[in-house]
Amino acid sequence: MYLYHGLFRIYGFLGLASGRFDSSSRLIAEYANDPTRFFLIGRIVSGILGTLSVVLTYRLAARFFDTRVALISGFFLAFAYLHVRDSHFATTDVAATFFILCSYLWIAEAFEAPSIRAYLMSGTFAGLATSTKYLGMLLPVPMMLVHFRDWKETGFRPGLLLDRKVFWFGGALVFFFFLGTPFSLTEPLEAFRDFRREARAVLATSGHGHIGWLYHLIVSLRHGLGLPLLLASLAGLVLAFRADKRKAWVLLSFPLVYYALMGRGYRNFTRYAVPLVPFLCITAGLCVAVLCAGVARRWTPRARAVLLTTMTCSLILPGLVKSVRLDALLLEMDTRVAARRYVESAFPPGESVCVLPLTFGDLELYPTSETLARQTQTEPPGSIRRWMASARLEAVQAGVHPGFRLWEYDSQSGKFIWEGTIMDTLPDVLVLEESPLPVLKRMAPEEIRTLASSRYTLAKSLLAYGDLTGSVFDDLDIFYVPLAGFGNFSRPGPNIHVYRRLETTPSSEAVSSPPR
Repeated sequence: MYLYHGLFRIYGFLGLASGRFDSSSRLIAEYANDPTRFFLIGRIVSGILGTLSVVLTYRLAARFFDTRVALISGFFLAFAYLHVRDSHFATTDVAATFFILCSYLWIAEAFEAPSIRAYLMSGTFAGLATSTKYLGMLLPVPMMLVHFRDWKETGFRPGLLLDRKVFWFGGALVFFFFLGTPFSLTEPLEAFRDFRREARAVLATSGHGHIGWLYHLIVSLRHGLGLPLLLASLAGLVLAFRADKRKAWVLLSFPLVYYALMGRGYRNFTRYAVPLVPFLCITAGLCVAVLCAGVARRWTPRARAVLLTTMTCSLILPGLVKSVRLDALLLEMDTRVAARRYVESAFPPGESVCVLPLTFGDLELYPTSETLARQTQTEPPGSIRRWMASARLEAVQAGVHPGFRLWEYDSQSGKFIWEGTIMDTLPDVLVLEESPLPVLKRMAPEEIRTLASSRYTLAKSLLAYGDLTGSVFDDLDIFYVPLAGFGNFSRPGPNIHVYRRLETTPSSEAVSSPPR
């Protein structure tokens, strides 16, 4: 968040320097009316960090194994669908994974040659990882395995706990955590309550659906890596411990502990598995390298290269196909954008419009200038909300966007409401959405669908999908793109139907009866 804040400031400064903005209020006006560039900045950051993670995975695998395993591992991560998908979005999971890999590179150096520099740098990136996402606080586990690796041979020495390298690691972790999360210092009680709430939600042992250990195996990783790559990674996990237990524990202690904690609850966000993906790609790379070496021991170098290439490409094929289909899908206009443009062009300003949106399904239509003027006056002077309302008011008055009377539907009373007033009429335009996502209600209430079919005429349908057979989605995340079953989708977004009220419908009629 603070990184994005800094980037937005740079964008604003460049806009002022180039004359694009004549004041900071114009920057806020752009965000209020067209935040595309701001979202794009966040997505670019995720894309860059996701790409760099491929390089870090290569370097980490080279530290623990050899160049061949490293090349295969980086290649696997480059086409691992879950990591590719989330690198498209401005979420924290890819950024946290990047910092975890940075910390792990220095843990690997400490494993080979312990030094204050290695401990300090590992702690630095561990602090940044923890600031980005709390799972980074598990990085002391592999660091301490490195620190105590000779315990069995030499015996426990109290001095190990007081070693200054440990203090450099811990001090750097704490310092950079607070540097990246300064509100934890200014509001420690609030920060602690937030952390406790998140921990309880993630670790809750009661809920609906599959427990996390099973869900992430059969959904997140099964569809996020592809079954062939997942099976290879699990086989490589065994091979890593058979080859060198010390190295395996250092390399895999973090993903194993993280999976054990994450999986005991029912808060199954698929993206929670993103930090596991680079480590599973490394073990899959080990599996392919060992298998190829064993099978083709007596083959010529050219034949071994052909076998290795064939095995590697066959494992990345499911992820490659999904990644290409994801990009093709995201190139199409989202139904929510298309619906907004249609409503703004097809209906005159001032008409009453009721959108029954799903979560993140709002069309972001503009209210009338009178409503925006009242919003501007009610917000505190100098506040961001006031500036944004003022910017949207200017856009409506200039005719850039039409303003509508935006009604809401109260499912409890079965009435339409506008600005806190219960209306005894029907809106001129009704917009209904259908969701493919299991986390949402799939469609509008039955009484609204009945109303639309009897007192309205369908003006426009904007369809994203048809039959959902074979499509798999996140249980909780509201990404309008699937994990599997792309063939059912022509564009991202929900299905949206726009209805116009029949001219013969008496305007005084509302919903016949409230829902029971």
